[in-house]
Amino acid sequence: MRNNASYEDTDGDTDGERLVTTNKPVPTSIDDTDVDKARFYIQGYHVPFSEDDSHDFRTQTNIHNVSTRPVARSLCAFLNSGKCGTVYLGIRKDGIVAGLKIDRKQRDQLRLGVDECMDRFHPSVKHNSYQVDFVPVVRRQGSDSPSSRIQVEDRFVVEIKIVTCPGLTYTTKEGKCFFRQKSRNEEYTTQEVRERTVKEQENMYNSEMHSLRLELEHMKKQLHEKSRVVDKTPLSSNQQDSRPPSLDTEEMNCHECRRPLQITNSWSCCGFLN
Repeated sequence: MRNNASYEDTDGDTDGERLVTTNKPVPTSIDDTDVDKARFYIQGYHVPFSEDDSHDFRTQTNIHNVSTRPVARSLCAFLNSGKCGTVYLGIRKDGIVAGLKIDRKQRDQLRLGVDECMDRFHPSVKHNSYQVDFVPVVRRQGSDSPSSRIQVEDRFVVEIKIVTCPGLTYTTKEGKCFFRQKSRNEEYTTQEVRERTVKEQENMYNSEMHSLRLELEHMKKQLHEKSRVVDKTPLSSNQQDSRPPSLDTEEMNCHECRRPLQITNSWSCCGFLN
């Protein structure tokens, strides 16, 4: 268990490859258009959520200690689990906001590093399936009012979000497949992935069948109620006159000549008494 004094050092799972890229020139500007100025985190405060199946905390406060592998595993797990999710750089495991120290140029390098990470997935992840947000960290004192709120210099919580899950099964560049189980990334073998896929399809079909059964029962009930309403509707005088005479009535007239009938099993005397 990592103690509070060492959370700034590494993430405990470094592969020697940093998430920030230095392999290609990065265009930078002097403005902060990449910063989400509509939101902020308060340094030293607890966030109102914990690590679970859609939130993953990374405790580093130094961008050079953020390695690609653990971040890639969490992103892969979110994609495969179908619920999407967010990796937070700069939030401790206990939910305390520390913030990641990262300047303007490093923010651009980090964004390109995330793009490279996603491109190495199999299949590669489309850029509209994820986003990277840099949310400022402000000091606790004066944080209640915009006029007195002070941002900690070059300190951000970096949110790497999976915003759409295409329903595919992804593997990392090492060919490993992960699924999110509560707050953990569980590695699955090829056979386990097949079994999970079959189970999910069975659950989906069973759910659809259950919905169809309920819909059918509802339609049957509606049809039964409508038939009861029709049976109870009184006939108009015209409808009553058009009904044939009852065969068990003693006083009946011939259906053709309108003379009284002496037999009760026929509507006509003309056709039977010739």
